[in-house]
Amino acid sequence: MSEATSTPKPKVFVVHAPDRKAEGTLARRLAVRPRHLEGVKPLIDAGTITVGGMLLDPDMPYIEGKSPKGVGSLMIVKAESLEAVRKIVTSDVYYTEGIWDQERVTIQPFFVATPFPNIKVRSTILNKSELRSAIPFCQNAFVMAQYIPRSSIHLNSLRFAATSSSLRCTRPALSRYTIRLMSSSQQYEHILVSRPEPSVVLVTLNRPKALNALCSPLFKELNQALKDADQDDGVGAMVLTGSAKAFAAGADIKEMRDKEFADVYKNNFLADWGDIRHLRKPLIAAVSGYALGGGCELALMCDIILAAPTAKFGQPEINLGVIPGGGGSQRLIHAIGKSRTMELVLTGRMFTAQEASDWGMVSRVVGDGEGEVVTEAVKMANEIASKSQVAVQAGKEVVNAGKCPVFSVICLRKANHDIKPMR
Repeated sequence: MSEATSTPKPKVFVVHAPDRKAEGTLARRLAVRPRHLEGVKPLIDAGTITVGGMLLDPDMPYIEGKSPKGVGSLMIVKAESLEAVRKIVTSDVYYTEGIWDQERVTIQPFFVATPFPNIKVRSTILNKSELRSAIPFCQNAFVMAQYIPRSSIHLNSLRFAATSSSLRCTRPALSRYTIRLMSSSQQYEHILVSRPEPSVVLVTLNRPKALNALCSPLFKELNQALKDADQDDGVGAMVLTGSAKAFAAGADIKEMRDKEFADVYKNNFLADWGDIRHLRKPLIAAVSGYALGGGCELALMCDIILAAPTAKFGQPEINLGVIPGGGGSQRLIHAIGKSRTMELVLTGRMFTAQEASDWGMVSRVVGDGEGEVVTEAVKMANEIASKSQVAVQAGKEVVNAGKCPVFSVICLRKANHDIKPMR
């Protein structure tokens, strides 16, 4: 009996094809447009091309009643491989007739936070309920699907706009710096959320001026993003990272310095810090630079830690006259043992990524270039996501069940009657 072969699952790509800037290109585009539509219609009917349209000039705001200036094409294509998409692109009449600037045609992975329900090329989107919002993760993210009135299109809007003939989009001048994924109803200030793989969500702490210090608003956003990913059936694993300089340099001292313990306890100030442990899906920390105090505790909350050689961990709270308040001392005990934990908590000494690896706190030290630890973490998350989700979640549960007792911020009450420094 021969083994059944499974059909590879189609991947989603975004094709950005700018027109040549030579004089007469637009007239030639219009002349061959019927042939282009004839060629793509079978692909549309087959679901290979799911969204497409004219790319508007990002430097020219849309004016109601006037024809927009088209500067290229954009398509979302489902195919098994990059080569399959390239074959579709190079056979298009816009390509063969030299209308698209062949040197600047790009094909990149495209992942969306929410699906496009019942959207076809050349659809007429009449109201907001017909189209959910999503933004892609790609090297130069420049598309957001969201219904808005045509008159609202303006410079730097990052949206598809509904017209009677097609879905059109504007591309913002600053889009090359945009690498995030989010819904229109949830935009974050302190984190970036992206989808580097279809089944992997990457959350990046984004308070660079504060070295990613952990404040309450950041934790609320982080918990919401991770909760959304945890509840998404299309996500199998998550990655949490910071910047090359700092994963997270600790709790935001400005936010905490004037709080009495009674206020902290009464208002459940640290409640948000414990939500991560309730996630069912694996969370991998990709740590570069400083992971100190609350940053170290945040990394320890994750299921797996990968560290760049530049990573430096520590619980320096003793230098401020306080002790670790987010469960760091308890987690460190189970990660590296009582004696080392006692030394680090009582001296505030930082320790290196290699020490953390030698002690078993870090799974391994990865690479030596900026971003390599994130790449490796995403690769690991993608591998985990390829397994049975039920088995993965059960595996996480049994490992955690044998690891240690339930953590609680009650540890604060054991030795610290005041969030202010103890003298």
